[in-house]
Amino acid sequence: MVALEVGLIALQAARGVRSHFNFATEFDQVIYSIMGVTIMVFFIANLLLAAILAFTRFEAPVFGLALRLGLVVALAGMAEGFLMTSPSSAGSCNADASSPRTGAWRWSAWRQPRTWALHSCLCGRR
Repeated sequence: MVALEVGLIALQAARGVRSHFNFATEFDQVIYSIMGVTIMVFFIANLLLAAILAFTRFEAPVFGLALRLGLVVALAGMAEGFLMTSPSSAGSCNADASSPRTGAWRWSAWRQPRTWALHSCLCGRR
């Protein structure tokens, strides 16, 4: 799933257009919608895995704790993506600095934690 989303981002980059929040053409809308579906599937899969691991006993308890905490951080990073794409009070996407939202709900306030969480999830898999 993640490979599909990364592939679509690469496709949009090769075309020289934005990958996220791009509604310029029907094709761009379809690409962005597919990306949304793939990340939802990835989120649900991580949620299910976290639920399974919550009740799994490990020989090395520290290993189990690390897996659980890693999934919680990844889930938190993915979950805040919902906040970034939710409409603001102005009725538009919350994707730019001129958004009426302030403080913790501002787009720029969430970029780094989300990036760290998603990339730690991607890079942690072998």
